[in-house]
Amino acid sequence: MINNIKVKTKTLLRAILFVFVGLSTFVSCEDQLEEAPESLISLESINENTMESLILGMYESITRERNRSFESRYLRLLELQAEYQWGRGGTRTRLSNYDFNGASLSDKQTMWSSFYKSIGRANVLISLINTTEDLSESSKNLGGGEARFFRAVMHYQLVRIWGQVPLRLEPVKDASQADLALSSIDNIYASIIADLQFAEDNLPATADPGRATAGSAKTFLADVYLTRKEYQLAKDKAKEIIDNAATYGYELVSDFSSLFSPTAPTNSEDVFSIKFAQIIGFGNFHTDAWAMREPRVNGVRLGVAAGFSTASAFESGNANPASTFITGWDDADIRKQYTLVDKVTLPDGTEVDVIPQVTRDIDLDGDGTVETERGLYTFGKYRDPGSPGEFGSGNDFYLMRYADVFLIYAEAENQLNGPTQSAIDAINVVRDRAYNGSAPDLLPEEIASKEAFDDRIFTERGYEFVQESKRWFDIVRTNRFSIISDALKPLGPNGDIATNPYWPLPALETSVNGGL
Repeated sequence: MINNIKVKTKTLLRAILFVFVGLSTFVSCEDQLEEAPESLISLESINENTMESLILGMYESITRERNRSFESRYLRLLELQAEYQWGRGGTRTRLSNYDFNGASLSDKQTMWSSFYKSIGRANVLISLINTTEDLSESSKNLGGGEARFFRAVMHYQLVRIWGQVPLRLEPVKDASQADLALSSIDNIYASIIADLQFAEDNLPATADPGRATAGSAKTFLADVYLTRKEYQLAKDKAKEIIDNAATYGYELVSDFSSLFSPTAPTNSEDVFSIKFAQIIGFGNFHTDAWAMREPRVNGVRLGVAAGFSTASAFESGNANPASTFITGWDDADIRKQYTLVDKVTLPDGTEVDVIPQVTRDIDLDGDGTVETERGLYTFGKYRDPGSPGEFGSGNDFYLMRYADVFLIYAEAENQLNGPTQSAIDAINVVRDRAYNGSAPDLLPEEIASKEAFDDRIFTERGYEFVQESKRWFDIVRTNRFSIISDALKPLGPNGDIATNPYWPLPALETSVNGGL
C-alpha cells in the first residue's frame, strides 16, 4: 500500500509536468485558436484548481525529467568534495582534487539549468497569483508561500555552489529578459530570507509528503542563518521548531535505517525531501551511482544481491583510507554500520568481502614512502533490493530532516555561549539515536571550550549526514579547508579552493547571458 502511494504521487507529478509544459508551448498561440483544448491552462488567469496543477508542475522540475539534478549530480558532485571520499577517474578525480575549472562542465551545466528552470516556474506562478482576480486572498498567500519557498531553496543551492549568481525574481517572457547581471551574495541571501519568511507565515503546519510546510521554511531559515553566522537568529528559529515539533509532526525516528526506506512515503523526521518511487523513470539514481564494482558470485553481482544497485561499477568513488573521519568513526555507531560497506551478504547467507576499486598513490604515514592504496569502503546509505532497475530505486533524497534542527541549535548555542548544557543535550539527542539510546558520554576535552565543542559538532554533522551533500557546505561555512590537506587531498596547482571555494559559472550561461 505504501509503495502504491509513492507510485501514485509520482504518476500525478509526471502528468502535471505535461500540463506545465503545455502552458509554455501553447499559450502564445491561444489567440490564433478558435477553440482552446480544455486540457490547457490559460496563463492569463488561474483559480484554485489550476494553481494546484501549477504547483505540482513546479515540484516536478526537481524530481525527474531524466536530469537527475539532486539525487545524482548534486549529491555525487558535492560528496566528491568531502574529505572522506575519493573520485573514480576523470571528472570525479578532478572534483575530489578540487580542480573545479578542470572538471567536466556537463553535470554542472545540467544542475545550473535545472535550478533556474525551477526558479522560472516559481516566478511564473508568483506572477500569476499576484495578478489574477480569481483567487481568494488566503489561496494567494498559500500558493505564493509554496512558490516562494521553492524559489528560495533553489537560490540557496546556487549561491552556496557558485557564489555570485543572477538573482531571478521575475518570469523571463522573451529573450531580451535573459540578460541579468550577477547579484552580490548578500543580496541573494536577503531575497532567500524574505521568501522563506513569507513561506513560514503562510504555509500549513503539515502537508502531503514532499510538499513544503511552515516547518520546512523555518528549518531552511535556521540553516540559512547558521550559514550567515547569524547565530542568535539560527538558535531562536531552531528552538522554535523544537518547542513546536508536535505541531509539525516532527520526531526523530528510532531506527536510523528506516530513514532511507525505499517504500515509505515519509516519516516523522522528514522536513523536506525529494520523492521517488520504485518504478523506472520515477526512481532515484543514487543507488546506481555508488554501485560496487565486483565480479558475479554464483551468477549474481554483489551489489544487486545486497540491494545496493543494479549497476556494475563504481560510478563515483569510495571512502578515503587516509581520512581521519573514516578511520576515527566508532565501529559501535549504527550510522557507520549502515553507511559504510566492506562486506555484503548474498541471498544464501554467504558473506563476501567488497573490494573497492578506486586507488590512489598516497603516503599514508607521512614518511615519504608513496604506496598505492585502495579505498576502505563503498557507501550503502541508499539501498533498494526491490528496485526494478536503473533509475528505479524508491529512496527519497533529504534536503532537510529533523536531525538538522538539533545540530543547528547545538552549533548556534555553542557559538553564542560555549558548550552549555542545552547545546550538549541537543547534540546528544542525535547521538543517542546512533547508539540505540545509550551514546557514550562526550569526552571532557570535547566540551572543554567553545572551539573544542565546535569541532565535535562538526564531526557529528559529518557522521549524521554523510552522503547527504552537507559536508562540503559545512567545510566552506566553517572555514575548515585544512582538513582537506590533512586528508591528503592536494591544494596545489589543481586546488581551486586555495583561492575560491566556488565553481566557475557554466560556459553556456556566460555565452548567452549578456548581463554577465
